[in-house]
Amino acid sequence: MALTKINNNTLSAITGLPAAIATGKIVKAAYAVNTTEVTTSGGAVITSLSFTPTNSSNKVLLFANCGQIRKATAGTGSAASMNIFVGSTETNARASNEGYPESESDTRGNITCLGYHDCWSGAETVAAKSAGFGSGISYSYQSAPTTLIVLEVEV
Repeated sequence: MALTKINNNTLSAITGLPAAIATGKIVKAAYAVNTTEVTTSGGAVITSLSFTPTNSSNKVLLFANCGQIRKATAGTGSAASMNIFVGSTETNARASNEGYPESESDTRGNITCLGYHDCWSGAETVAAKSAGFGSGISYSYQSAPTTLIVLEVEV
């Protein structure tokens, strides 16, 4: 297949994708922001929201970002992790850092997770939860926001 060089005139002529390419559109969006520090070893809700999909046949894109995490003290090995749950179900949206050596203290960073999930019927709580191990891990440290975004995509 030959490559075609495109320019601005070519781009402006594009009005849609070919019919063979499935497309979806965002039909509903919601977000929550937390700036209160949460110190935990795992399982605590960092931020959450209630979401009711418009159609249980759709999918949701899930995104969470914690602007600043911190390991406060030396002496224990630890790692920060964050997972997104729909109700009590863990989704495939999860992320973790590489961990902190025992000797390190006041170590900072951020963490982001992205995933998707089948829609459901009725209202459910969507929550970004800590899932790390060790002690002294703070999420939303120094009021850095943790943001949770849910986008329902029509399929």
